[in-house]
Amino acid sequence: MGARLIIGGVDVSEYISALSVSSQPYTAGANEKVFINYDGTPVIVGADGSVSTDISVKKTISVTLPKVPSELGAAIMAEVEKKLINVTYSAPNSGSGIFTCSACNSECRKFALTWDIKITLETAAARTAAGGGL
Repeated sequence: MGARLIIGGVDVSEYISALSVSSQPYTAGANEKVFINYDGTPVIVGADGSVSTDISVKKTISVTLPKVPSELGAAIMAEVEKKLINVTYSAPNSGSGIFTCSACNSECRKFALTWDIKITLETAAARTAAGGGL
């Protein structure tokens, strides 16, 4: 079985010509401070005073979908225009989560009968709320 990708309920798996899933550690922003908690876990304190644990992993999915029929292309574009998107993937490991679309490009082929679509999705939240204090 090849790579699978479902973007907001739209299965685009059969149109994938290139798919990459990358991971990188979350890093604190310019207005955030990182401390080590009494138990050795990192804690991030935001500029607004919010506290979170887990300097977790940020995932990025890049996919190229050539020759997508117009009707399916319209469904894909409707999903990636949403603020938050449920995504399920396998390439080669599987996962799912809430993503945002950071880039999308579509080019018309053959009088709008098919489209070449390139999408980049990134995890929407790389931090989780802390359960305790410093």
